[in-house]
Amino acid sequence: MLTVTAYSFTIERKYGVFSKLDACTFVVNVYNDGNVLSIVTDCSGHGTHVAGIATAFHPKHKSDLINMSYGEATLLPDYGSFVDLVNGVVNKHRLIFVSSAGNSGPGLSTVGAPGGTSSSIIGIGAYVSPAMAAGALVLLNLHPRGLNTLGIFTSLKLPNWMSFYILLSSRGPTADGDLGVCVSAPGGAVAPVPTWTLQRRMLGIGTSMASPSASGGTTLLISAMKAEGIPVSPYCVRKALENIAIPIGDLPEDKLSTGQGLMQVDKAFEYMQKCQNVPCVWYQIKIQQCGKTMVDPSNLSDGLHYFEVYGIDCKAPWRGHIERRYIEVPHGASWAEVTMKTSGFDTVRRFYVAVPTAKTFEMGDFCKFSFSAAKSFSFRVVSSQTLELVISQFWPSGTGSHETASVDFEVVLHGIKVNEEEVILDGSDAPVRIDAETLLVFEELAPVALLNKIRVPYRPINSKIIALSTDRDKLPSGKQILALTLNYKIKLEDGAQIKPHIPLLNDRIYETKFESQFYMISDSNKHVYSIGDAYPSSSNLPKGEYILQLYLRYMFLSEHKPWMRVCILVCFNWSFL
Repeated sequence: MLTVTAYSFTIERKYGVFSKLDACTFVVNVYNDGNVLSIVTDCSGHGTHVAGIATAFHPKHKSDLINMSYGEATLLPDYGSFVDLVNGVVNKHRLIFVSSAGNSGPGLSTVGAPGGTSSSIIGIGAYVSPAMAAGALVLLNLHPRGLNTLGIFTSLKLPNWMSFYILLSSRGPTADGDLGVCVSAPGGAVAPVPTWTLQRRMLGIGTSMASPSASGGTTLLISAMKAEGIPVSPYCVRKALENIAIPIGDLPEDKLSTGQGLMQVDKAFEYMQKCQNVPCVWYQIKIQQCGKTMVDPSNLSDGLHYFEVYGIDCKAPWRGHIERRYIEVPHGASWAEVTMKTSGFDTVRRFYVAVPTAKTFEMGDFCKFSFSAAKSFSFRVVSSQTLELVISQFWPSGTGSHETASVDFEVVLHGIKVNEEEVILDGSDAPVRIDAETLLVFEELAPVALLNKIRVPYRPINSKIIALSTDRDKLPSGKQILALTLNYKIKLEDGAQIKPHIPLLNDRIYETKFESQFYMISDSNKHVYSIGDAYPSSSNLPKGEYILQLYLRYMFLSEHKPWMRVCILVCFNWSFL
C-alpha cells in the first residue's frame, strides 16, 4: 500500500518543486476532509513580475491597497458580480483599489474591465519618460516630452518622437461617459520572474507595470498620511492623485489617453496636508436634474473634441482643477479596403493598424516596412456609423534614425447590403429568401452556400443548487457562494466536432452577476474530453453518449429558477465528418 502525505499550503505553508530541470514550484491544498485535492502551480510569469514592482504584506496589519494588473473587454461598464465586490471593498471597508486601464489602445473607448470601466477603481495608464526609455529600453533619439502615441488618418509627417506613448495603453472614454484613465504612471520595469523561466528578471512594458508602480507610490502616500495622523480614505487619496497630476500633452483630448496626467506622490501628500481636516465621508444619494448643458457640435471641425464642465468649491478653489480624424461610413457600406504607403525613412519601421470595434476593441495588426512600399488590408465596417482608423508608428520603431516617416493611405468603401445578417435554416420553416443589393458602386457577387454547421438545442436532464464549502468558498464578509450544476445529455451516432454555446453567458466575464462559469464534457466512464469557460472551444468526440456539466457560481440571484432550465446550443461541425 502506497501512502502519500499532502501538506496543505493553507496550514503548513510548504511548497514543492516538480523537478530541478524545470524549477517549477507548486503547492497543494486539501479540502472536504481529504476528498478534494487542489494542486496549484504557475501559468505565467506575469503575476510575479507585477508583484516584484511593488508589493507588501504583514500578517499583523490589515491591507490598505489592492493592485490588479489584468482585465479585458466588457459589454457593460461598471456592472456585474465582480464590480459589486469591488464596491463593497472600497465603500464599506475603505480599501484603495488600483488597476490597469488595459493594453488595447490606441483607439478611443478601448479601456478594459475592471480597471478602466469601474467607478470605484483607480484606473492607471502607462507612460515612459525619456530617461527610462534610454536606460531601461535602450532607445535613442528621444523627445523630452516622453513617449507618445499618434493615431493618423490622412497624409502626415511623423517625427520619430511622436510615435512614442505606450502604444497599446488603452484610451477612454467609457461607454457610460467616464474618462476611463484616472492617472498615468511609469509603464515599464525590469522586475523578478518565477524560477521556471530560468532567468532572474525580465523587462515588462504596459499598464500591468504602470498599475503596481502607481500602487507603490500610493503606498508611500498612505504611509506618510498615517505618520502625520491624517485619516486615509480611498476618495481623498484618489482626488489628491488626480488633482495634482502633471498633465501630459497640450491638448484637452490628451486626457483620454493619460487621464489627469502623471501622478506626483510628493505633491499629493502636500494636498492631503492642506485638506486633512475635511471629514472623510462617503454616501450615495439620488438627485434630480440640477442643471442643463447644451452641446452644439454642428460648427466643430472634423476630428476628436474633448471638453469639461467644472464645478468648483468657491470657498476652497484649490481643490477643484494621436492626431485623430474619422470617416462617416455611408449607408450601404459593409467593408473597406485601405492602401497604406510609406516613404522618407532609412531604417526598418513598424506600424500598428487598428480598427476599434464595440466588444473586442479592435481588429489590429503590425505592419513592417524595410523601405518605402505599399500594403493593403481590408476589414468590415458598420453602415451609417463613424469609423475610427488608427495607424501609429510602433513606439520602439526607428529610434536610431533622425528621418521623418511619411505615411499616406487611401480608403475605398464597398458594400453589399443583405436583408439577413446571419442565415439560419430551420427544418420546420419554408426556404429562406436572401435579398442582396449594392448602394455605392457596382460590385460582383458570387454567392456560395455551404451547409457545414448545425446547432441543436439541449435542455438539462437535471440540475441542483448547493452551498459550497465554508472553508474554501465563503467570503470574509460572511457571504456564502452557491453553485448551480446543470447536466446535459449528448448522444453521438458518429464521431463529431462539437462546440457548446450558452448565449446568455458566453463572452461575459465582468458584466454578469455570476461569479464564474465552467463546463466539462465526459463520457459514461467519467473520462473528460473537454473543458471550457466563458469562451468555449471545439472538441473532437468519438461515437457515444456524453454528459456536459455546466457549473455556475454566484452569491445572489433574485430569480434562480429560470436558470435551472437554461437551454444550451451545441454546434456540430459537419466539415469534420
